[in-house]
Amino acid sequence: MTTPYEEISKEDIQHLDLYYYEGETIVIEKNEDIPEAINELYNETIIGIDTERKPSFKKGNINPVSLIQLATRNKVYLFRINFFKIPDKLISIFENPEILKIGVGLDDDLQGLKELKPFTPKGFVDLSKYFQKKEYKQSSLKYLAATVLNVRISKGQQVSNWERTQLTSAQIKYAATDAWVPRKIYLSMIEDGNFPQTMTD
Repeated sequence: MTTPYEEISKEDIQHLDLYYYEGETIVIEKNEDIPEAINELYNETIIGIDTERKPSFKKGNINPVSLIQLATRNKVYLFRINFFKIPDKLISIFENPEILKIGVGLDDDLQGLKELKPFTPKGFVDLSKYFQKKEYKQSSLKYLAATVLNVRISKGQQVSNWERTQLTSAQIKYAATDAWVPRKIYLSMIEDGNFPQTMTD
């Protein structure tokens, strides 16, 4: 099968430039901050998405999703849903097929979100499924960032405490990057003439 991008080794990834999202990031911790963010998200057609949850080091114990990251064309919103319930208007975005939600390995993210509030996902594009279909050996966000964008992203904050009272600057940068990069990969693939069509719905 013809692959649209040359595969890259773990060793070669380590030599790439480290990339972080450096734009505006808005952390949503209070209900009164939600409407403005939702209004902007409704005006987007392509959104990057990711979620985080507090790691559990006890076998069989999985903590609920505590953070939803959503990247627009010019900023990233971090919804700290361990502080409030998922807004119904946010769910309506998740069910809107006209607003594409771009992510990597979305099965776990969607399952975690549906455990908090049931909904029918529409308009989700899982980049990992596209690359798996093309028979790539790897399909993680770190690997796809290297393969498509030729950059290295850090996963150092992945197992940090996402339920802490105040997120650290390192956590905020990491979380924003993990939502921004899938959107950036998707747009780059479209520009290259590669259209990932694998949807969850």
